[in-house]
Amino acid sequence: MARQQRHPHAEASAGTHLCIPDDQLEHLRSGERVPRWPAGADAPRKGDVVYLTSVSAWAVTLVVHELLADGGLRIEIWLEWIGFARERPLSGTVH
Repeated sequence: MARQQRHPHAEASAGTHLCIPDDQLEHLRSGERVPRWPAGADAPRKGDVVYLTSVSAWAVTLVVHELLADGGLRIEIWLEWIGFARERPLSGTVH
């Protein structure tokens, strides 16, 4: 009887990529690239708001999961620009 050879399972890899439609790229700072999502951080969900800088707000419009041939997972987080925090001075009294 032939002995079966066991192959160790390769660790599945997951990559999370932030994606911005071409018509929204103008809202990134000049020369700035789309930042990477921090490794190990939970992926945002559709409807969440993420900040690419301390004042630049983006809405998550779509989350795409793609199972790769090697068993890995590619996650695309599609964003739409909401605006800058404090685009105009706030009025009111701070307590």
